[in-house]
Amino acid sequence: MTDDIDTALRKILKRNLNLSEGQMLTLTEATTLEDLDGDSLELVEVSMDAESEFGIELPDVDVENVETYGQLLKIVRRKIAQKG
Repeated sequence: MTDDIDTALRKILKRNLNLSEGQMLTLTEATTLEDLDGDSLELVEVSMDAESEFGIELPDVDVENVETYGQLLKIVRRKIAQKG
């Protein structure tokens, strides 16, 4: 089940990594950036777009070790909760 944060973050990923509908259907919290043929530069772009979308700051130290979509989603949710 997806929530508004998950849905918005998925859209950011789709746009930045040029994901197909098929890739979006298979995207789970265990999906890695490597599974999506992404690289660290694209993760930076995703992070910057997430910052803009959610009005948060994602310091490099928080995202540099992100390996899965679930890890990124957890960080974004935590930063939104801290903001609120």
